[in-house]
Amino acid sequence: MNTRPIIDAVIARLQQHLPARRIASCPENILIRPDLLTPGDVLVGYRGSEFSAPEDADSPVQTQRPQLMVAVLLPELDGEDGVLATLDIVRQALGGYRLPDCHRGIRLVRDRYVGYTEGRWHYAIDCTTETLFIEDREQTDGPLLTTVNYEEKDA
Repeated sequence: MNTRPIIDAVIARLQQHLPARRIASCPENILIRPDLLTPGDVLVGYRGSEFSAPEDADSPVQTQRPQLMVAVLLPELDGEDGVLATLDIVRQALGGYRLPDCHRGIRLVRDRYVGYTEGRWHYAIDCTTETLFIEDREQTDGPLLTTVNYEEKDA
């Protein structure tokens, strides 16, 4: 799984359901420069991944659970254009939506009030999905099977 296509797919999905809003990837410097945000922003960010232990010590496969966050920053709390209505739309748009290279749909984990600053309500929705992480490694086993003989030979 690659991270950027997942973020891009979430942004595209939200743009379909919220065409009047500016949907963007969470800027790297959001904590340093919050003034870069504009009223009405919906931001999508990657919060990291959790990995399961491999089934056995030699297994090249692990379950990966990417964690995503969608932040809604709006000047209104209530009403059709308010943060609460927008959160409802985001939940409906993302819940169960299957992202590229993921074998499960998005699962909503929680939403929460973050704060009220500079005339904007800040809420965030945390969500996750599941995919497989496959190690990129050389095969060190014997030669590949090239011929199959279905007939038994008497010894």
